[in-house]
Amino acid sequence: MSDAQQVEYLRSVLALDPASRTESILAARELRRASKQAPAAPSTGSAHYRGPSHQQLSAELANVRESFFERPPDVVAAELAALPLARFADLEYAAARLVRVNALRNKLDQLAADASADAFLVRKLQQLLVAEPTEAASLRSQALLAARQPKQAKASRRFAETLSKSYPELAELEKEWLQQLKQASGVARDSRKWSVRFIAIALGVLMLISLLRDFLQWLNS
Repeated sequence: MSDAQQVEYLRSVLALDPASRTESILAARELRRASKQAPAAPSTGSAHYRGPSHQQLSAELANVRESFFERPPDVVAAELAALPLARFADLEYAAARLVRVNALRNKLDQLAADASADAFLVRKLQQLLVAEPTEAASLRSQALLAARQPKQAKASRRFAETLSKSYPELAELEKEWLQQLKQASGVARDSRKWSVRFIAIALGVLMLISLLRDFLQWLNS
């Protein structure tokens, strides 16, 4: 692996959240190891590789991502298959994920039409499934922050449960994130309980102060 490939590999892996993307980090590492151990490609008469650069292939992969849901699955599949990514483990891993998502386009369509699924989280899932690692991490964080709000907590928990039960193939792609959504909604419930308790305690203290004031006034009258 060249210095440029090493830098790109580290950049993409460091962009992943270790708490939520452990499996992705390990998978990327295994792909990198495999690429280092693989035998060199046979020579084609040139001492140096003259195919598309990492930057060029990254740009082509970005183009696929940008219009991923606007083109038919067979077209996307052909474009991904045509990219010569074997020399770049990080791009190969990213393309493999897109291939998996593309194969589940019908499931994503069913989910989008499912009235029981939260529309906000459906959009976030569609976006992060095809986003590059840094953007995907940001999208996950946005959804987790929303899940900690009382108004969104219940919908987030139901969304995670719906995906796990009715769309297991999609859930498998983001199972750490879905688990975090469930946990975040639990934090919101606990926070709401403490808010109610705090209000009740505050009202009790105010009532006690009022009673004490009335009692003191009675004593002084």
